[in-house]
Amino acid sequence: NPGAKVTVKLTSPGIYLIGCAYHYVEFNMRDVVEVVPGASPGPTASPGPGGYAVNRGRAVQKTSARSGPPLIDQHGHRFTLDSLRARPLAVTFISAHCTDACPLIDAQFADAARKIAAAHLGARLLTITLDPEHDSPATMRALAERFEADPRYWLVAGGSISGIHRIMQSFGVISVAGKNGYREEHTTFVYILNAEGKLTQTMLASSGLSDDVVNALRDERTAPR
Repeated sequence: NPGAKVTVKLTSPGIYLIGCAYHYVEFNMRDVVEVVPGASPGPTASPGPGGYAVNRGRAVQKTSARSGPPLIDQHGHRFTLDSLRARPLAVTFISAHCTDACPLIDAQFADAARKIAAAHLGARLLTITLDPEHDSPATMRALAERFEADPRYWLVAGGSISGIHRIMQSFGVISVAGKNGYREEHTTFVYILNAEGKLTQTMLASSGLSDDVVNALRDERTAPR
């Protein structure tokens, strides 16, 4: 309903609003979050399917260089973000020790990976730890096994502490360590990159994330270059 008043309760409003502000300023995005009947916000503070639209062709800051920080996937293979070009890519950042939003995002990515495989979509998903101090490559491998992540469609990655923090900074990922040292409060965005490695959309995690990601990647496959 245009003009309707909507109240959304945020579990971590500070982190959420700082993250939104960063993406609005840094990537010149406009908020196009859509509230739909029956949407479940969940613990991610997302009011429903939608996200941020950005002018097509905007490069993700510092993440496209071949000299970028190496990542290590669930099979122990090293790669960089640049090496994943040629296919549309959805990227998200999670903590393997998180018990709030992250397991829900992992489950949505697992579902999206199955849909990508079934549709022969020619796209890929990438999950990167946002807590490299605690999430070793072995920890991320165990996470990948738990969700049966097939690396042909879904890479689950760790890396060095300094390298992960550089990548997080380039995407504008914000996280705060709790009393136990784990990064329990953090932004929950999903980033859609085209086949040239350029950011075209940023989504808020939501109950409809799986379909939203698959549809966005499908759009990238057919988008004019």
